[in-house]
Amino acid sequence: LKAQKALIHSEQRYRAITDNLATGIAVVDANGCIQAVNPKITEWFGSTISGGVFVDDLFSLIRSAAPPVPQQSPPAGTGAAQSLLLAILSGATWETELPLKSLSGERTFRIVVCPVLDSEDMAGTSVLMLDDVTERRQAEQSLQRTRKLEAMGTLAGGIAHEINQPLNALQLYASGLEMMLEKHGSIEPDVLYKRLSWILREAGKIREIIAHMRAVVMQEETPHCGPVMVEEAVRSALGLVGAQLQSHGITLQLDFGRQVPVAYGNAVQLEQVVINLVVNAMHALDSVDIAEKTITIHTAAAPKGMAMLVVEDNGPGLNGLQERIFDPFFTTKETGSGMGLGLSIVHAFIETWGGSVHAGDRPPPERGARFVILLQPAGDCHAHNDNR
Repeated sequence: LKAQKALIHSEQRYRAITDNLATGIAVVDANGCIQAVNPKITEWFGSTISGGVFVDDLFSLIRSAAPPVPQQSPPAGTGAAQSLLLAILSGATWETELPLKSLSGERTFRIVVCPVLDSEDMAGTSVLMLDDVTERRQAEQSLQRTRKLEAMGTLAGGIAHEINQPLNALQLYASGLEMMLEKHGSIEPDVLYKRLSWILREAGKIREIIAHMRAVVMQEETPHCGPVMVEEAVRSALGLVGAQLQSHGITLQLDFGRQVPVAYGNAVQLEQVVINLVVNAMHALDSVDIAEKTITIHTAAAPKGMAMLVVEDNGPGLNGLQERIFDPFFTTKETGSGMGLGLSIVHAFIETWGGSVHAGDRPPPERGARFVILLQPAGDCHAHNDNR
């Protein structure tokens, strides 16, 4: 009798826990038929009871599927809904996300399939756990859009400085030709050709800057990743911020190592990473009063065939903020001076490529901040593509 009471009490306790979970739970047999659900499932999808509990819309695919049971986990390339069904029928562990029609409209759910093994380690039933991740996905998309706007703002600042220089040169050369015509009534062919070549050269610079900006704007939601030459990406990025560094009185030191492996990533995004790190260092150097302000960029081969990119400055350093600087919206700048997304963008891009970024202070007696980026070798492209 005591054992029965204990069993009843235990069942009531676990049922209370299950019934009050924010996670939806469903028990499905080996044939794909739902045996039981907790109240959260009913709240989301509604239910009808006929020889068992069935949830409308969500499991219609499972109920109408053919009964054969596959003997292995869902193959790669199988659609999310089909993979979910195969996992249930085969007793496999599986996780996916699916857009499903709930009573409140279409929502995105994270679904985890866990087999329940019997005494012979055979899967007779499976437990499905559902979490509504709609708001989280929307927040991630909103943050992604904000990151793009932050990147565009950073690039726009560099482009404004870079375009201003050739525009001033164009105005100077054209004004010189105009003055020659007013003074002499004609221009020597050699002088004219020389001045025109200068004008064409400066116009070419502007065209290159605009082409680069267009390449950034035209990037897809999930940009293509592949082999990237780190040195080329660095040089291209510096072409957009070089004038800014000069106007801020900052000396740029470059040290490109030999035999640096071709890295895996996205070339345009890697340029954005470099721009963000350099501009961040520039702002840090603006806050200190020292005779010589320097930003150093170094590339080298790293262990395991990886490529290393190091960006350093001799500014005030990170002052113990290493653990927070990659957090979105965290900034040490004055209000209105920035949204604090630059380093968050850097971290997001590099993590997407399977690389890593580490922030810290330069070792004594040097002063300033040091960012070390490690990028996977391009030879691992296929593995990265499979894992995305």
